[in-house]
Amino acid sequence: MATPRPETGAPNAIRRAWTGLRESARELLVRAKNEHSAPHEVGFSVAAGVFSACTPFLGFHMWIALALATVFRLNRLWAFLGSRVSIVPVYLWISFCEIELGHRLRAGEWVRMSAREPLAHGKELSIDWAMGTVLVGGGLAAVSGVLAYGCVRRWSTGRVSPASPAPASPASPASPVSPRRPGAPLERSSESPPSEPRGSSS
Repeated sequence: MATPRPETGAPNAIRRAWTGLRESARELLVRAKNEHSAPHEVGFSVAAGVFSACTPFLGFHMWIALALATVFRLNRLWAFLGSRVSIVPVYLWISFCEIELGHRLRAGEWVRMSAREPLAHGKELSIDWAMGTVLVGGGLAAVSGVLAYGCVRRWSTGRVSPASPAPASPASPASPVSPRRPGAPLERSSESPPSEPRGSSS
């Protein structure tokens, strides 16, 4: 019976490439998780990512978050995750609030538009949008950073193992008791009062 030949060629090369890519991705993830991973650093990283997600530069939020994390020596993984809050439905509402608030502060009135139209009026209201980004984006970034800080701090505290109890001190050995010979008088303790002789009158 013929023995099967080992796999060669394209399938084996693809398997090796996939294994190497998976190991590299795992190593990169571990390094990213451990990079500047103190609770306050994670909080600032999430805040930077959320603030970048509130800027008018749609499509560049991830790169802005990574750039901010690199410049300020923060955790790039958490900054990237923070920038993912800018999904389209959420981003439309954030942009709507930023433009409305910025225009209210600059012109003293609200903009007549619906929550679906901020991107259509973004260019003509860019100054209002920039002003609103500082206020709305900064507020959301602060709240998200504080929540991230609290969660990481609580998780880090829960991982600390409780202190081990102090070992009990060994009991002191009992004093040896000397055996008493039969007929020998009992030794009087120094703490017992002396007995009065019989027949003595008070």
